Amino acid sequence: MRTPYQVGNGPYDELFNQVYLPEEEYEAFSLSMTDDVLNKMLIQSLDKNIEFWNRDPWKLQETDEKNVKFFLGDQMDAKEIKREGTNGTDNRLFTATRAILSYATGQLAKPEVSPSRSDAQYVRMARSMQTALYEHALQEHVDVKVRSAATNLIIRKRAFLKLRYDPNMGAYGDIVTEVCNPEDIIIDRNAKFMDNPNIIYHRLRCSVGELTLKFPNKSAAIKQAFGIKQGRFTQMANFITYFEGWFSYYDNKGIPREGVCWFLPQFNMILDKMPNPNWVYTGNDAQDKQTNVLFVPPKPFVSFNYLNLGHSYIDETSLFEQARPLQEQLNRRNKQFNANVDFMNGRYVGSKSAFSEEDGYKFVNRGARTMALVDSDDVGKAVQVLTPSTVSPQVFESVQDFRQEIDGMMGTPSIFQGANPESNDTLGRDTMVKQQAGMLQDDLVRAITVGMERYYQILLQMMRVYYTDDYWFSVKGSDGKQDFIMLNGDSIDANVKITVETDSTLPVDKEAIRATAMELAAMKMIDPLSLLEDLGVPDPEIRAERLLKMQMQPFVYMGSIMQDQDNADAELDIQLLIADKEPSERDSYDEHYLGYFNNFMTLNRFAMLPLEAKQRLVSFLALVQHQAAQSAQLQEAMPDAAGMLDAPPLYPPKTTVRLMGQVDPNAAGTLASGSLPQTPAPGVQPPVGPMPGEDGGSSPQPAQPAQPGPNA
Repeated sequence: MRTPYQVGNGPYDELFNQVYLPEEEYEAFSLSMTDDVLNKMLIQSLDKNIEFWNRDPWKLQETDEKNVKFFLGDQMDAKEIKREGTNGTDNRLFTATRAILSYATGQLAKPEVSPSRSDAQYVRMARSMQTALYEHALQEHVDVKVRSAATNLIIRKRAFLKLRYDPNMGAYGDIVTEVCNPEDIIIDRNAKFMDNPNIIYHRLRCSVGELTLKFPNKSAAIKQAFGIKQGRFTQMANFITYFEGWFSYYDNKGIPREGVCWFLPQFNMILDKMPNPNWVYTGNDAQDKQTNVLFVPPKPFVSFNYLNLGHSYIDETSLFEQARPLQEQLNRRNKQFNANVDFMNGRYVGSKSAFSEEDGYKFVNRGARTMALVDSDDVGKAVQVLTPSTVSPQVFESVQDFRQEIDGMMGTPSIFQGANPESNDTLGRDTMVKQQAGMLQDDLVRAITVGMERYYQILLQMMRVYYTDDYWFSVKGSDGKQDFIMLNGDSIDANVKITVETDSTLPVDKEAIRATAMELAAMKMIDPLSLLEDLGVPDPEIRAERLLKMQMQPFVYMGSIMQDQDNADAELDIQLLIADKEPSERDSYDEHYLGYFNNFMTLNRFAMLPLEAKQRLVSFLALVQHQAAQSAQLQEAMPDAAGMLDAPPLYPPKTTVRLMGQVDPNAAGTLASGSLPQTPAPGVQPPVGPMPGEDGGSSPQPAQPAQPGPNA
C-alpha cells in the first residue's frame, strides 16, 4: 500500500493527493487478459469510482438532485406549498441560466481546418473537409445539443457529448451525436484535468431481447442470468441496465492501447471486448499515426470543463451551485414579503349577535383569517375594521438586493437578460453594462470552444474510419447556388490541423450588422447581395439579380419575370408527358415556354428517356408550336379600338422553334403549311425516326427549324 505524499495540510489537499496516488498499485491490462482479470479491472472498480465522485467537493449525486430541482422551480417542499397555498418561488437562477445560454451558445461553432501543405490541392481539400464538418454538425443539430450540454455544465458541473457510428443511418450509415446524461457517465477516479481517463463508463439501457441480439454469443448466459427459460415476450421486453467501458490498456509488448468492453456489473459478466473501433489499424504503429487524424484512438466522448482548479477531470463547483444559497434566501424573503402583502387590506371584527360566521365571510367577501366574530351586544359596533400595518420597505429592498446578488454571481444583470433597465441610464450606459456582462461569460465561451474543437477532431477521425463510400454534402455557395462536396475516408488528409473559429458561438448582433450595412450602402461601398444578406431579407440572391436586371436592362427584367412562370409551366407539362398523362391546354404558349421545351430536348435527360416518352414529347411540341404560330398571326392582324393595327413589339415573340428528333415528313410539311396535323387512322402508328442518343451513342443533333408557310 502506498502512503500519500503530503503537499498540503488540509483535508482538501489530502483528498487530491489520494486522487493521484491510489491505495493500490495500478495494474496494466490488455485485451489478451481473461474475462476474470478484465472483470477485476473494470467491474470491481466501478463502485469505487462512483463513490469517489460522490465525495466532497464534487458530491455529484447530491448536486444532481438539488440543482436540477432548483432549475425546474421545485424549490419548496410539498408541506410548505400546501400551507401557503401557492408556490411563491422567484426562480432567478432559471432566468440567469437562459441568459447565459443565449450568449454562450448563440451559434454553432465553426471549424477551421488548416491544410498540411501549401499546394492548391491540399488547400482545396482542407476547405472541403471544413465545409463537410460544419454541414454534418448542422444536419445533426449539434448547436442544440451543445446548448443542452452547456446547461448541464452550468447546473451539474460536467457535460458530455458522445459520437458513435450508426450503420442504420442513411444509405451507408453515418456518425451521430448524442447528449449524454451526466448521471450515466462515470469517469476513472484517477483522471486528471483535460487528460485521457483510463476508463470512461457509459451506462446504457435496453430490453433483454435487444441485449441478446447485440451479443449473440452471450445470449444463453444473459437469459440464465435474468432467470429466463422460455423467452416469453413479457420477459424479453423487460428493460435492464448494462455498461459500456472505454479504457486504456497495455498490450503484451507494453505498448499503450485503447479498447472497449461491455458488461453486466451485477452478474460480473463480460459481454464482449474489442480494440477501439474508431481507428484505422495498419499493423505498424508509426504508420497508424500517419494514417489517422489523431495520434491515439479516441474515446468517443467530448467533455466540457468550466470552473476547475486544475486538479480533477470534473469541475469542483458550478455557477448554479454558488448562487443556490442566494436563491434560498430570496425565496425566504419573498415568502415574508408576500405574507405581509396578503394582509394589506386589513381584518374585520364582527359581533356574533349581528352576523353568523358564514354571513360574516360573505359580507366582507374576503378569504379565511380576515373575519373574526366576537361577543358584543352593541349593534352599532357590529363590524369594525382593524387598520393594517404597512409592509416595511426594508423587506422589499432585501428582495431586490438578493435578486441583484444572484445576477451578479451568475454574471447576468437585468439588461443582459433582455429586461427593462431598472434605472434611468442612457442607451450607451445600458450597452456598456451589457458588454461588460458578456465579458463575464467569455470564459464559458472559451470552455465551449475547447470542447467543440475536440468534437470536430473526433468527428473527422471517425469520418476517416467509417466513410468507406462517397458521402455527399450539399452546401450553399458564395454565389447563392448549391455546391456539392464529396468526402471519402481515403481522400481525407490526416495531417491537417483542426481548430474552432474565435467567437463563432456568440450570437449575431443583427441590429449592429444592419446599421453598418446601411452606412456602407450610403457610401456606396457594399454590393447589393451583401447588403440584402446583412439586412436579413429573404432570398437575397434572387432579389439582387432582379435589382441588377432592372437597373441595367429593364426589358430583360420584365421578360425574366414572365419566363420564370413559363418555365414552371413547361416543366410541369414535361413531367406529365413523361408519366404518360395529358397536360391541360393553356391559353397561350409564348417563346419562353417553347424555348424551355426546346432546351430540355437538347439535354441528356431527354436522351435517356424511353422511346415512347420521347415520341409523346416531340408530338406535343409540334402541336404546341403550331398553336403558338397561329396565335401570333392572329394577334398581329387584330386591330385595336381605333381600328389601327398594333405596332409590333420591341422584342416580338419567336414562333419558329427547333424540333429535336425527327418527325414524320408529311406531318412536318403539314405543320409548315399552317394546318393541323391529321390524326392517323386507328391502329396506325405515325412513323418516328430515331431519337437523339439512339444512333449508337452519338450526341443528339438538333433538327433544322421548319420554314414558315405562305401564311406565316
